[in-house]
Amino acid sequence: MVRHPLIPTYGTDARSESPAPQTLMRLASLSSRWRLAIFQRFLWMLIAIAAIVIPISSATRGDQLALIPIDCPSDYFGGQPVKWELELASEIEQDIEIQWSIQVNSRTWARRSYKVHAQANKPHLVDIEFETPPTKDGIAIQATVKVKATGQVDNSSTDLSRQICFFAKDPFFASSKWLQQLDISLVDSAGKTAALLESMSVPFRMVHVDHSRDETGLLVVGELTPWNQRIESMVLQAVRDGRPVLCFATPDAQLDLMQFGTEQPPNLSLHSLAFVNQLDKRLNIDRCELLCSCNLVHQNEKLLARMSPNGQGWSFLELTETRSKGHLILCGITIRPNTSPTETFLLARLLERLYPNQQFSTELRK
Repeated sequence: MVRHPLIPTYGTDARSESPAPQTLMRLASLSSRWRLAIFQRFLWMLIAIAAIVIPISSATRGDQLALIPIDCPSDYFGGQPVKWELELASEIEQDIEIQWSIQVNSRTWARRSYKVHAQANKPHLVDIEFETPPTKDGIAIQATVKVKATGQVDNSSTDLSRQICFFAKDPFFASSKWLQQLDISLVDSAGKTAALLESMSVPFRMVHVDHSRDETGLLVVGELTPWNQRIESMVLQAVRDGRPVLCFATPDAQLDLMQFGTEQPPNLSLHSLAFVNQLDKRLNIDRCELLCSCNLVHQNEKLLARMSPNGQGWSFLELTETRSKGHLILCGITIRPNTSPTETFLLARLLERLYPNQQFSTELRK
């Protein structure tokens, strides 16, 4: 037998040109390993594809329903009816089950389940109505509202959870002695702040600008009071005398901060609406309406703290005189009587900021 030098013989013997049995076994074993390796690679490819496709499919499934809060405040007076408004969106036309509950101290205060019919890709308004639990004076109740929507065709679902708080109507409960200690003198030609204080049974006395220097205690300049040089001088003098001063939203109000001198300048802070939650974290800043904004303006070698109605600035300006410890707050937020717990309790918190009341700190914020 003549063999070509480039053609392997696979270990033949003298009697046969066929491959030896040992060689065939090795080839079969090698072929099995190759098949196993190819199968393992194919399996890993399937796992990798599934890892990408399944989350995308799940995300798409979760997006088939959406709950969007429209009007869902977080602060309420106790014992009053409440109506939440949400927008429900579904990618397909189907019946949707709405389930909601209110948890107070880990107990269910109220719950309800009902069905609505949603058109494909058309917003559907969902109302949630309940009555807040009665709240005793001096107590605030925190609760959790949970809402879940479940599609009856595709079984998709979405949920929403929010913290809310129920307040008593009187922010000055058991604080009559402290209110007397405030000794409030009010300058309010517009009469709006006087009506606010009267509605909340806060004692005060009306004073004239020209006679304010003879006063003591906390000085309040009412909202929308026309500003002039006499009012500016009155406020600056009160702070220099060590008095607490609260100026409500007054367009075009301004103070020349250089009047405090440069040797020991006052401590000055500008605050955004987040200052409301710094005073009380349970208050809802979405309830606050900014009437004037506070800014610092350098003009004719003066540093002016100015309030303007354009809304481009800070919500609060706070100043403490270094020597006399006089304390001033300019508030750009309008405060209306009997509108929401946030506005009602914001007044109490501002007064407390200027003249601390220990009872507010230890009881009402629990």
